Amino acid sequence: MGSVLTVHRATRENSSIWAHFLMARRLQCWTATYMECRIDVTHQAGTYVVRVAGRLTDVQVPDLLRVCGTLAPLQLDLAQLDSANSVGIEALQRLQKSGAQIVGATHFIQLLLDNNHSVGQ
Repeated sequence: MGSVLTVHRATRENSSIWAHFLMARRLQCWTATYMECRIDVTHQAGTYVVRVAGRLTDVQVPDLLRVCGTLAPLQLDLAQLDSANSVGIEALQRLQKSGAQIVGATHFIQLLLDNNHSVGQ
């Protein structure tokens, strides 16, 4: 992980501190397997719901467009979308212009989506 932590014997004897150290190491290992983006599809009440979570970048855009390309009616749930680069925002704008309903977007993501300069008129 790039860092070295020395634990002194007195610390190891204090089980409470040692337990927190072990938990921190487990969490550090867990964060190393961070998921960049997740795209889930469900069908609810006659509508396809595509949930996008994490960070949407140009790497994931082809998958998102492929998944959404054949689904109608389509709802994009962006409640767990943390961020998106310009290519990701453009893809979401295109989907919205083609009839997808966007729900759950954070204020930040909604501001990016409302920016008319990303996708040509």
